[in-house]
Amino acid sequence: MIIARYDPIQTLEGHIEACLKAFESLKQRKFWKIFGEKFEKELQIAIVLHDSGKIFYQRKRNFLGHELFSAFVSHFFIDLLDLDLRLVEATILYHHYAMGIKERIEKFKFKEFKVCDRVEEFEGIVEEHERIVLKYVALEKSVAKEAIERVNNQIRKRLEGCRLDYGGILKIVKEENSEIWKRFAEDREFRKSMLFCINIMTLVDYAGVPDTGKKTDFGKIVEDFFRIYASPGRL
Repeated sequence: MIIARYDPIQTLEGHIEACLKAFESLKQRKFWKIFGEKFEKELQIAIVLHDSGKIFYQRKRNFLGHELFSAFVSHFFIDLLDLDLRLVEATILYHHYAMGIKERIEKFKFKEFKVCDRVEEFEGIVEEHERIVLKYVALEKSVAKEAIERVNNQIRKRLEGCRLDYGGILKIVKEENSEIWKRFAEDREFRKSMLFCINIMTLVDYAGVPDTGKKTDFGKIVEDFFRIYASPGRL
């Protein structure tokens, strides 16, 4: 069972399912019909993969920086698909923080990044992650299977026993982030698309978390958004 959240406990599968449910709700709103339909495939895949980096954190009690590893997974999942790779990567990479990726990568200095106690244990995590992705991603099964196998091969290449070569992974993420911002600066339509998709991802990610009864300021904003656009015809 892959954990995606503590206090309260939420599994990765449960979180993805709740996020996709929130996504379906947003898709019924008028603003989606105007802005979002052309990004539906990219967003659906981003939602399924946005917490994939947490598979490396199952021995830890926090998930700090998991979005960096999720972006790595997404890169190898969709690099051969007829989809906007940079848009998916950006949506995942920035679903928690709007800026500061370079700084976070530079500060990401673990003395070790041990992902398991036994290699067989992590293989079980990889297999469960594959099952979850194949269950929820909106792609033809053979295509999705090929994509997730490519991800698994990239993960295994970066494992040394039970330790992860996170330096090599973050190097790839840093390079991809540079490409994202180059396109952001040069392409007005990409800027609009990226900002829209990040906002959708942030909304559904929050909506996919179990209600703890504690209201944060950000939580109130998200709830207001869903309330304001509760009517399918309202913009």
